[in-house]
Amino acid sequence: MPMEPSTTILCSHRRPRSHPPIWLVCHTNQGPEGYRSARGLAAYTAQHDVEGGYHEVIDNLEVIRTAYDGDEVNGAGPTANDHGWHVCEIGYAEQTSAQWHDPYSLAEHSHLADRLADRCRDFGIPPVLLSPADLRAFKPGICGHDTVKQAFPNDTTHWDPGPSFPWGLVIKATRQRLGLSVSVIQPVRVFTGGVEADMPTAKTKLITLAHQGFGQFRGVYDAGVPVHECQATIHGPEPKADGWWPHTIGATVRAQARGNRVIVTASCPEWSEGQPQPAAHVVAFV
Repeated sequence: MPMEPSTTILCSHRRPRSHPPIWLVCHTNQGPEGYRSARGLAAYTAQHDVEGGYHEVIDNLEVIRTAYDGDEVNGAGPTANDHGWHVCEIGYAEQTSAQWHDPYSLAEHSHLADRLADRCRDFGIPPVLLSPADLRAFKPGICGHDTVKQAFPNDTTHWDPGPSFPWGLVIKATRQRLGLSVSVIQPVRVFTGGVEADMPTAKTKLITLAHQGFGQFRGVYDAGVPVHECQATIHGPEPKADGWWPHTIGATVRAQARGNRVIVTASCPEWSEGQPQPAAHVVAFV
């Protein structure tokens, strides 16, 4: 049976919606996996002095409702608060692909797919993964808090659910629950880890972009066969943090399919001489 909320523990900061939801926004709580962690997170957001909140929170065992669908919560800044329905898994944005595929996380992802499919039905939202450009165009679909950051950098600074979150697995499972095709997922945003198993039509490669002038970069990925569609996401080493930027702040990325090749160009105005050059994770549909 599909997972439904087992109980309700309302977050303290809620208000009536000003817009119907068009985005299903996924989060992590930046906390460790644990027994009944969703209840602990729900109880935390219920405290009067805690302003952040979600509509539902998920662990490996259950889903807890923390706001009603008609409520607006403080999930990801003003734009996504107005237009989003927010759901949170237990975990860290820094988790690796292997950590996101441990038994605890796989159970969470299954529950998340149940809830995303249910919300897609109720709200009339297509089960597609959105890019920052899609958010700026107010297209309906599914996204992460990090996508909101890229689309509206003045709204939020968070980058969960993180670069290794298994979007391919989650979107595929959501579409399966809705009885939809899973052979091609459009649009798609995939990071390193578990990609080929989730989407066998997608070939992926991490390429270093060549510097072409102040804040301008270019790279080429040769897929070896004709490319039907492509997408790229920028990454870069961050010397003062844990080893990676989840995204290069302020970057504009374009990926074009030209025969067998994907041409990636990026503008990173905040890049300065002496900083490590960014890389692009390319997803090419062949």
